[in-house]
Formats: sequence, structure tokens, C-alpha cells
Amino acid sequence: MACWFGTFSGAYTGSVADLIYFSGMTFVTLGFTQMETSGSIRLVAMMQSLGGFMILTWSATFIYSVWQDSVKRHQPD
Repeated sequence: MACWFGTFSGAYTGSVADLIYFSGMTFVTLGFTQMETSGSIRLVAMMQSLGGFMILTWSATFIYSVWQDSVKRHQPD
């Protein structure tokens, strides 16, 4: 059955657990799951992948900047 937001295929069984799995795996692995999407839902998957990538890069940048500040404070003058 086609819906206005798209469809899932592949290993999708229609359960809520499958949707949570799809969402989580899309967020943390840029979309490599056993389920496939078609239709407008692909945009949601793309935005989740982008959000996961942005959080990863922001976290790495934040940790690096905190580390740099710590190193600068502990250097002898």
C-alpha cells in the first residue's frame, strides 16, 4: 500500500521496533540498514543522516577545542 509519505521495503515488517531501528541506524550510520525507502520518506532519512553527521562533527570539534584550551592553560610561560 502506497502512502503519501512513501513506503518501506526490504526487511521491514511493519512494527514500531522496525521504525525505531531504521531511525536509529540512519542517524548513527548515515543510513546503512536492511530496510529501503521510496517516496517522500527518503527526505526524512536524509535529514536524519545529516543530523547524525552534524552532531558527530560538532562533538569532535567541541572536544578538540576544549583539549586545545586545556593544553594552552597548562603550558609553562
